[in-house]
Amino acid sequence: MLVLAYYLSLGQKFDAVINIDGFNEVVFGMKNAELGIASGFPNSYQWTKLARIVDGEAAGVNTRKIVTVYHEIASVRWSVAAERCRAATCYVIAKVMSIWHALGVEKTPSAEPTKLQNFAIDKASTLNPAEAIAEQWSESVRLMWQMLESRSIPFLEILQPNQWYFARERYQPRQMDEFSKEIAQAVPIGYPFLLKRIPELQRAGVTVLDETRLFHDQSSTIYSDDCCHFTPKGNEMILNKAIGWLMSL
Repeated sequence: MLVLAYYLSLGQKFDAVINIDGFNEVVFGMKNAELGIASGFPNSYQWTKLARIVDGEAAGVNTRKIVTVYHEIASVRWSVAAERCRAATCYVIAKVMSIWHALGVEKTPSAEPTKLQNFAIDKASTLNPAEAIAEQWSESVRLMWQMLESRSIPFLEILQPNQWYFARERYQPRQMDEFSKEIAQAVPIGYPFLLKRIPELQRAGVTVLDETRLFHDQSSTIYSDDCCHFTPKGNEMILNKAIGWLMSL
C-alpha cells in the first residue's frame, strides 16, 4: 500500500494493479505480536536486528562521549547565564539547569541493553493477534482499491495459497527447523481470519480472489520450499488466474 501510494504520488500510470499476498502478513505479523512488536512493522527477523543496532548505537562508547560533552558544555553555559541574571528567579532556574546538566555527565547508559528500547511497541487492542492482522490487511487492501478506483485503474487482490493451509495432504516439510514450526503454527490460525474479511471487501467493490485452494489437486511438490514459494508450474497457475481477470476487463 505504501509503495503504491508513493508511485501514485509521483504520477506513475498503471494499466492495472494486481496484489498477491497473505502469507507474510500472517506469519510475520504473528511473530511480531509474540515479541510485543506492532504487527504492521516489517518482519521481526529484520526489524529486531535493526532495533538492536539502534539500541546499541544509543548505548555505544562514542554516543556516551558525545552525550557527556554535550552535558558539560550545557552546564557551563547555564552557569554563565546564571551569573548574568538580575532576578532571583532567573538565577535559580539557570543554576538548576546547570546542576542538572552537571549530573547528566555522570550518567552512563548501559553498553549492553537487555531488551529492545526503540520501536518495540504495540498498540493496545482488544483483538487477538490474528484478528488484528486481518483487520490491517483488509484495510490496506481497501485503501489500495480506493486510491486506484479514484483514478479508474483496475485492481485485483489475490489471497495466495500456502502448503500449511488447506492442503490435499498434510504437508511434510523438507526440513523442520524453527521457522517451519512457526509457519506451521501461524498459517492455520491466521488464514481463516483473512478469509472472513473477503466478503466485506467484495461488498465494498474490491475484486478479491480466494486462491487458497488453487493447489488442492496438486502434490506438495508444487511448492519449491518449506516456506511459501511456488515452482514454475505453481507460478504459472496463479498467473493464469491474474490473466483471466485481465482478459475480463
